Amino acid sequence: MSLFRRVPSRASTTPVFDGTARATFWPALVKVAAVPAIAVALLAWFGQPALRIQYWYHGTTSAPVYDRCLYLSAFSGWHDRRVTPFDGDDPCPVIDFLPITDWTFGVLP
Repeated sequence: MSLFRRVPSRASTTPVFDGTARATFWPALVKVAAVPAIAVALLAWFGQPALRIQYWYHGTTSAPVYDRCLYLSAFSGWHDRRVTPFDGDDPCPVIDFLPITDWTFGVLP
């Protein structure tokens, strides 16, 4: 007895090209192109994420009044943000989303 199954003589082994490969190319290309397009759209809408590394404040530790925050972003490096009295309740959040228009390639102070 052979380890391989024999193909019956009446079965056709000729490959048939029915054109479905052309029909499935465009949807696959749209799916592959959508991944970076969605990432760029989210960056444009929300901004780039940045992590607060250091901050300066005056006042007490229970009620600090922030003067300056230093953020690190993976895309554009260090960002030094000066805080004004009109910046709201939490002017130095731990993770901040910086708009693309504010991308500056600064250095450590």
